[in-house]
Amino acid sequence: MTAEKQSSSTRGGRRPGAGRKKGVPNKLTAALRARLDETGMTPLEAMHRAMNELCAKADRMELGKHVTIDAKVMDYLDLLERAAEIASKLAPYRHPKLQSIEHKGEGGGPIQQRVIVEFV
Repeated sequence: MTAEKQSSSTRGGRRPGAGRKKGVPNKLTAALRARLDETGMTPLEAMHRAMNELCAKADRMELGKHVTIDAKVMDYLDLLERAAEIASKLAPYRHPKLQSIEHKGEGGGPIQQRVIVEFV
């Protein structure tokens, strides 16, 4: 059997154009993204808010503007911390992970720099 006949046989194997296209989310991920969009706050915004609130509290305490740490403040900080934890778990469903880029020179070696100075 030739390779051409194998790819079109009913026994399986790779078929050109089959399957989900690259970058298209599955149904669960798409539904979760839609629900997150309905809330009006992205996971990154929730983590950013929690970070800002906690930093502001720490700054006030450090600057001598003593903040009374009572049960209400502790409850508030606990809720912010829990919200940030949940947001960090939801973030991959809403925001793509950023990849690091390794810069390489010609042939994968180190980057070569050359400076040419011309006097006119």
